[in-house]
Amino acid sequence: MFSIKTTEEFYSELEAYIQHHHPYEVPEIIKLPITGGLPVYLNWINDTLAPGDSGQDG
Repeated sequence: MFSIKTTEEFYSELEAYIQHHHPYEVPEIIKLPITGGLPVYLNWINDTLAPGDSGQDG
């Protein structure tokens, strides 16, 4: 299983990217709510996806 983590703000863009580039006609794309987690990790996700960031440094 492969997972990609993003924020609600970037979900639609990520979904469109996957649909365009994935080899399957119907890729498995599901969105799960994050109801909690290690605060430092959740902050890392938000910091990594800050505007202007490539999101590939961690």
